Amino acid sequence: MKLTASSIVPKLKKLTDRFNALSRRERTVLSAALVLVLLVVSDYGVIRPLARSISELRETILLRERAALHNMSSLAQKPLLDAIRSLMLQRLDLTDTDPESIPSSMLHDLELKARSHGLELKEVKPQAPDIGEGGAGEYRVRMQVESTMRQWVLFMADLVRTKKLYTIEEYRMLPHPTDVNKIKSYVTVKRVVFAE
Repeated sequence: MKLTASSIVPKLKKLTDRFNALSRRERTVLSAALVLVLLVVSDYGVIRPLARSISELRETILLRERAALHNMSSLAQKPLLDAIRSLMLQRLDLTDTDPESIPSSMLHDLELKARSHGLELKEVKPQAPDIGEGGAGEYRVRMQVESTMRQWVLFMADLVRTKKLYTIEEYRMLPHPTDVNKIKSYVTVKRVVFAE
């Protein structure tokens, strides 16, 4: 059935006649019910979905603002971090950063320092290096040392103060089996090498 203006007008007239035929109290209740139904439909159909989308948009905006601020602060700190890195690299001795030459360089340094402090190196064993991303790595040498306690302390202090980032990773000291003035030490020396 096709709706036309001529077919709608009689139906509307019929509805208004019925509405006018109702008592005043019934008209008030019916009007209030219609208003209530319209409010509920508009609330669930229009207002709540809009409020939900607005709150989701606000959350998205806040998250993106935080990410942008974080990126901006990171970018602002980059020149400072680059300057600190270059200062640190200037203070380090990076003359031998070739992975092939580092173990022999370590052995040479350890033997020179041991000799200058009067230590006896009994066993010296380079270990397999731990090389990370970009060529940076950790190189280790295990050795057995015989010396007096004073010589040992001076050797360790001198080794740690070098610009080549030597650290004493682990050590174990035992009394010397034949000489009461000496100690027998087992030590692992680590060197950290940064890639340029």
